[in-house]
Amino acid sequence: MLQKGCIALLFAAGFTILVSMYLGIRQPTHCRLPPQRQQPYTDPTKLPLLLLWFWPENLKFDPRECQTEFGINECSVTDDRSVYENAEGVLIYHRAIRSDLANLPPRERPPFQKWIWFNVDPPTKTQNLTNLDNLFNLTMSYRKDADITVRVRVLSHKNPEEFVLPVKDKLVCWLSDEEDLGVARDYYKELQKHIKINVFGKAFGKPIKPDIYYSTIASCKFHLSFENSIHPDYITKTLHDPLVSGTIPVVLGPPRKNYEDFIPRDCFIHVNDFPDAKALAESLSHLDSDNSTYQNYFAWRKYLYVRPRQLKSEKQFLHDICLACQHLGRKRVYRRIHDVYKWFYGRPKWLP
Repeated sequence: MLQKGCIALLFAAGFTILVSMYLGIRQPTHCRLPPQRQQPYTDPTKLPLLLLWFWPENLKFDPRECQTEFGINECSVTDDRSVYENAEGVLIYHRAIRSDLANLPPRERPPFQKWIWFNVDPPTKTQNLTNLDNLFNLTMSYRKDADITVRVRVLSHKNPEEFVLPVKDKLVCWLSDEEDLGVARDYYKELQKHIKINVFGKAFGKPIKPDIYYSTIASCKFHLSFENSIHPDYITKTLHDPLVSGTIPVVLGPPRKNYEDFIPRDCFIHVNDFPDAKALAESLSHLDSDNSTYQNYFAWRKYLYVRPRQLKSEKQFLHDICLACQHLGRKRVYRRIHDVYKWFYGRPKWLP
């Protein structure tokens, strides 16, 4: 009797399973497979959402300016943390991270979400925080091997354009707003022994208003584009601004070859091209009297140009964040950076 009862129970259980399969009854939610990393939670036909966990340096702007200023509309930008669960990207500014990481997103990260490590400082000026392993999926930096590179960009004219050189009434200038001039100060002190240098900017107690910023640089034949730290790829606005203004940058920073990765080789002068500051000063004085050779430094302007950057402080990071938005919309691929510091402080793979 017991044997018949067991057989009946087995038959009933089997019949129930077959009926369930036939009718397509779903299994309990806890049995579902986890979502695939490559498939975003958001509808792929809609714009992905980029969440700014911190406003860099607390400088806020209207996200719609990505479209109006740069024609970038590949994502939606917000600072509303309540949408964290649906954000495909979360941009995290390194300077704003607390040493105990307590101000990072507290909730578990959705499997489709990408955290973007954003840092524009060189290694010597970057706080080395612990426990950042496996937190980030994308890097955003001045480095050319970053996932999103933010730096000087030389663009092409649609058609060749004749370049008109601005009127010059100063030979050598240095405009800097840096609080710490670093290694640049020593070379400047030596160079000024041999040639007059006109100085401007907050670094010298002579701030320049935005409406005359570029025209001030344009009035100089040469501009000292000296970096305060020397690291691979660390080439900042101090190079960008004279290229915009129609002035020859005299650079101090990484080797000449590194500069040539980003700008034409004949548009700048490198301090390493000379044995010492005196020889550089003599060369600049010679170019001052040789107009034909001086003009050759601007031959590239017929075919190429550099877009002026945003000078208003609140828009300092506008273009960078817009580039992150563009990347998020175009490359919706998931990966993980196991050690962000090993990448940032280590020797770049492209170096010989």
